[in-house]
Amino acid sequence: MSLPTYFPGWMYLYFAGFGSIALVLVALVFWTWMKVNRLANGYLRTALKWNMVGYIFMFSASWFACGIGAGPGNLLSTDLSMHNPFLATMGPSPGCSPPSPGGPVCWLDSVHYSMGLIQEKDGPTHMNNRQFPGFRSPGAQARYMCAYDTVMEKWPVPYQTLTVYSQLGKTHIIECGLAGSAPLIFLSGFGASSTMWVPMIERLSQAHHLFALDTIGDQGKSILNRKLRAASEYVLWLEEVMRELKFEKISIVGFSQGGWIAMNFAIHAPEHVDQLILISPNAGFVPVSPRFLLRLVRMAVFPTKSNIHNWARWNSTAWDYDKPYFQLLFEQMRAGMKSKISGVLPITFTDEELSSLSMPVLMLVGEQEIVNDAKAAIQRGQALVPEFEAEVIPNARHMLPFDQPQLVCEHILEFLTTKRN
Repeated sequence: MSLPTYFPGWMYLYFAGFGSIALVLVALVFWTWMKVNRLANGYLRTALKWNMVGYIFMFSASWFACGIGAGPGNLLSTDLSMHNPFLATMGPSPGCSPPSPGGPVCWLDSVHYSMGLIQEKDGPTHMNNRQFPGFRSPGAQARYMCAYDTVMEKWPVPYQTLTVYSQLGKTHIIECGLAGSAPLIFLSGFGASSTMWVPMIERLSQAHHLFALDTIGDQGKSILNRKLRAASEYVLWLEEVMRELKFEKISIVGFSQGGWIAMNFAIHAPEHVDQLILISPNAGFVPVSPRFLLRLVRMAVFPTKSNIHNWARWNSTAWDYDKPYFQLLFEQMRAGMKSKISGVLPITFTDEELSSLSMPVLMLVGEQEIVNDAKAAIQRGQALVPEFEAEVIPNARHMLPFDQPQLVCEHILEFLTTKRN
């Protein structure tokens, strides 16, 4: 029987469906037998190891058969660019035309979509035309962009969007607030975008000129040319963005991974940073908790609706799906699971690096922080950073911008006022 190569959806149904079910059943039987056998003999640690082996086996089988996340998935597609992200960058693919009336409402005029690639029609000459594939398919990209724009309808103040080009790609920026005042840059957390700042923007925009950046290589509307290889590339990226915006010195507010990126920038380019504000930084002062990493991996590998909800509730005391903003943000999170993130794993900085932070530093953490040992992080900051302040926010976990937005804003405004150089 010959397979109709012109209809890859049929092949997905036949091979990916039955093949994945068979592999998963085999893995489950072997996995369960090993766990029961080892637990019966009292070897709990070995049982946990086989537990992890089972997870990895099922994930690998699903990845290869169905194309979860990035390559080497989508092996059954007739389009070679879907097999491997490196093949996808070998040359431009023909783009599809804009949707007809009545089609998707969120279409970017400046880009066209082709098999998960985003290629500029008229970008600057210094831009690399090889675009890192940010989404698994054009449909996945369109759904994410629509979800992003829908959340932006909740942005509480007038704003405009900017696009800044650099060697790494193009950066999407939301600008609002008091024009002419000192710039305040916002860097969002891993797997998030600038839409996470909605609860804090109205208060901060009354006194500051705000620029919320979608981190290059992460979820959002920024587009990366290639995979990030080192933390130093974040420094290069922010320096080029500052140069294009004509900023000589900035104050930075970074959340979680954005806090680590801000710390990395302040350590290696201190001449550009006036004040540094870290909201629930993940790994700069102390390592990330293994428990947090395991739950993050589980949510990323199995991004079901219930897993995403449980993840959000575990990170935030305020998460409530009945609230319109969280409903929209949840849909953006689900759509973002189809994206391919290229980032750099955060490391704990050395004593020498932390001691080099010469600017005023404010760290805000929740009293129920789950990402790391917040108490140890504060103690290390107080011991090593010359101008260091820390505040523990009550009734809050990791997602401080959601849990206590007004209290966080008050601490930020007071710090910016008293520590302004």
